[in-house]
Amino acid sequence: MVSNKQQQQQVAKIIRRSDGTILRRVSLEKPSRKILDFSKQLLGPQTKKVSKRTKFPSVRLVVYQTSLEVETRIQNGIIKSYWVLKAKNKAANKSGHGTTRPGHGSVQKQSFFDTESHSTDMLLENPTPIQKHLGCYNQFQLLQQPFNVLTLKVQIYTQQHLPELMVASILATPVLQSSSIDITASNPQFEISPHISTTKLDRADITGLSSPVIVKAFVMVAHHTGLKAKEKGPTTSESERYAQACAAVANHLIQLHEESGGKGKDVNLNSLRGTIAKKFKLTRTPPLTDIIAAVPEHYKKYIVPKLVAKPVRTSSGIAVVAVMCKPHRCPHIAFTGNICVYCPGGPDSDFEYSTQSYTGYEPTSMRAIRARYDPFEQARGRVEQLRQLGHSVDKVEYIIMGGTFMSLPESYRDWFISSLHNALSGHTTENVDEAVQFAEQSQTKCVGITIETRPDYCLDTHLSSMLRYGCTRLEIGVQSLYEDVARDTNRGHTVKAVCETFKLAKDAGYKVVSHMMPDLPNCGMERDLDQFREYFENPEFRTDGLKIYPTLVIRGTGLYELWRTGRYKNYTPNALIDLVARIMALVPPWTRIYRVQRDIPMPLVTSGVENGNLRELALARMKDFGTTCRDVRTREVGIQEIKHKVRPDQVELIRRDYTANGGWETFLSYEDPKQDILIGLLRLRKCSDRTFRPELTGQPTSLVRELHVYGSAVPVHGRNPKKFQHQGFGTLLMEEAERIARDEHGSEKISVISGVGVRKYYASLGYFLDGPYMSKMLV
Repeated sequence: MVSNKQQQQQVAKIIRRSDGTILRRVSLEKPSRKILDFSKQLLGPQTKKVSKRTKFPSVRLVVYQTSLEVETRIQNGIIKSYWVLKAKNKAANKSGHGTTRPGHGSVQKQSFFDTESHSTDMLLENPTPIQKHLGCYNQFQLLQQPFNVLTLKVQIYTQQHLPELMVASILATPVLQSSSIDITASNPQFEISPHISTTKLDRADITGLSSPVIVKAFVMVAHHTGLKAKEKGPTTSESERYAQACAAVANHLIQLHEESGGKGKDVNLNSLRGTIAKKFKLTRTPPLTDIIAAVPEHYKKYIVPKLVAKPVRTSSGIAVVAVMCKPHRCPHIAFTGNICVYCPGGPDSDFEYSTQSYTGYEPTSMRAIRARYDPFEQARGRVEQLRQLGHSVDKVEYIIMGGTFMSLPESYRDWFISSLHNALSGHTTENVDEAVQFAEQSQTKCVGITIETRPDYCLDTHLSSMLRYGCTRLEIGVQSLYEDVARDTNRGHTVKAVCETFKLAKDAGYKVVSHMMPDLPNCGMERDLDQFREYFENPEFRTDGLKIYPTLVIRGTGLYELWRTGRYKNYTPNALIDLVARIMALVPPWTRIYRVQRDIPMPLVTSGVENGNLRELALARMKDFGTTCRDVRTREVGIQEIKHKVRPDQVELIRRDYTANGGWETFLSYEDPKQDILIGLLRLRKCSDRTFRPELTGQPTSLVRELHVYGSAVPVHGRNPKKFQHQGFGTLLMEEAERIARDEHGSEKISVISGVGVRKYYASLGYFLDGPYMSKMLV
């Protein structure tokens, strides 16, 4: 005689689905005539066998399916959905019960969605003998959920414990030629207890539906084999347990918030997420984006700040969105014959689908490639991504990357800039000027645009075009201050041209950031240190910002060939950290170091930087040297709060004056001098005689090139006493700048290079639109 264990081994065979879940398939005998008759009597003559499988070794399952019909009508703007049950019911006919049509059972129609009730019970009229024996009835509920999603639930109950158990599920598919309607259903799960299967119907899809929807109904008849199950199958699907886990994390944080009286408690999010994921038997830990989505709207302002992923993204008060223009050749190939020896990427490189100087594997490059370099899709996608991560995206600053943007055709540039503004305003415009007008009124403000360019594409005409776009900052590739190094690396311009570009850009009001590359060929450690001393001390340079990009050897470049043949060798990792630490110790307090290394993935780097956290390593090395970095970014109040958990105590107005690029520069800032924390800054310049913009000539004029209050981003019309934006620091800085311009510069007018979305703020201070600037008369 076969034992239960042997029988179980013969019947059940373990297989796996594509998602890794274990499924037990059993070999079934042909179903009895009684079961087949039952299925046809319940569902109709079109009933057919679909599949046979179960997750329980003690259960054998036969599945039949047929089609029911759901009619959708619109009455007075209200959706009316009807369920039409068509059952072949010979027993009912023989017993004398009436039917709606000859040869068919009773047809029950009941509204599922009306103004009075959102649920109804549909009891079968004229039940069949088998239905009476099972004592079952159907309960259909149409529940209105958030986000205009209607959930249809089907429950079938049994009143007796029977060896034959009937469970039902539904799968909705539209009988339409159009594939625009997307109706999905969860996979049915078998369980002894009453079963619920969910089908989600989008309200918008139902509203536009004119033809009936065919609903395929499944009847699953289970037979008990007498085998004892080793384990109990899950009562809910993975997706349902995942949603429950996200809600559990959100509820736990809300409970902590209420218990602390609104002060909040520190919680280890990674530990909490791991514990709850284990509790709900999930295969992955819920990300922060899904937990943020599960937080109720009225709790988000308290809970979301604790869930923000990478808070440094908006620690400076704005959300930076990097976009890339289409791949194009570097313009100086036309007169130098080749690109720079260290430059990867571009149409002619091994990374042919990438833009110039990028590999296509940087995060920004991959987003651009996914969007096929469409600026609208890049901008909207990144803004939405930051919003889902919990960041405030009311203030957006664009950075246009991907080679020399100003070398592209004017028509492409206009379309690109218009698309960026349209991505924030939501409008479709014909030209740049119209896009800028709508961007001024947008709820999401474009506070500035940064464009990467070269000195030879930063002349008067280029500067005027960029002002029209709403550009406020330029990133100019310098790379080296040595003429011989620029020549040997095929840079295509001179150092003198760099100095001329800096003067023109600052006289037009731009903030200027330069790119510098230590460790270039023919430039040793001492020459690198000397050129950075020259850069910070010589008034011909002294830019507002700096990006330090140590030289990388990447396959396919001219520098790679020099490295391969032994004619070039990088610094050792330890020597490079020492060099960067010494450079950062030279930075004056009015300069901001935006980046310390490229975002190129390490596997693509043949030789060069071996650490992805070069800035942190350099700061740690500075502590060993007994020096500190006093650049703007290190001292920002938002960075200090995140990194060191400190806040300013006594804030003072500090003024620093210096000469740079042929002009008088004044750097105003609100700081805590004792803790060396920077809250806000203003850059004021007395225009030189070389100013070419007509708005800045004709009378003595001073120019505000930057006004920025740091700290975590605060929405445009919001105010948070725990944060520093919208607390009046910007207004105080502007008042002091006006006093200096009037009393010390002797200016009759003060102008501000303003981002498109910030013009209303300056208008509230008495400024008027003056070409691309916001101006105010001082006399």
